[in-house]
Amino acid sequence: MQPNFILLLNRLAFSIVFLVLGLVSVFAQHGNIKDIGPHSPVTRVDVITEINFGTFYPGEVGGTIIIDPRGFRTATGSSVLLPMGDIPNPITMEIVARPATMIQVILPREIILYGAQGGQITFIPGPLEFGDVFVTPPDADRGFTVNMGGTLEVGTINENPPGDYFGAFSFTIVSE
Repeated sequence: MQPNFILLLNRLAFSIVFLVLGLVSVFAQHGNIKDIGPHSPVTRVDVITEINFGTFYPGEVGGTIIIDPRGFRTATGSSVLLPMGDIPNPITMEIVARPATMIQVILPREIILYGAQGGQITFIPGPLEFGDVFVTPPDADRGFTVNMGGTLEVGTINENPPGDYFGAFSFTIVSE
């Protein structure tokens, strides 16, 4: 069975803070993303925490902003991490599944985010803390968490003017 889950990527105005928000339903932002059913090896996936890249400045040549699955933030190029705003963190998902189920997570290669004031930023989802293929723990039927990091490829301040950037992506969980 290959259920799809959708996450929305959103860039907040001027502070250049990025979040990945669960597109759960029209009723709730942090609810159940997909209730697959009791006969599937994976019965539920919930987004517990959205990804947050913190506040940064892209600099003269841009670079990358990386959040690893443990929540550590790094930058390359001329991107400068600023010690203000929200605390950076990875996506945290809770998965309810049968114990000892092999799960493969298939992520898109990259997602293009479009700025309300012009510009584009590339978001690359992953890695996951257990890798793209893992076996669920013995108590998986009570739920367990999986963290996922991500990378932003940021251009210069002229290429990526301050403002809101929008995009969405889905990923597939294959379970056996």
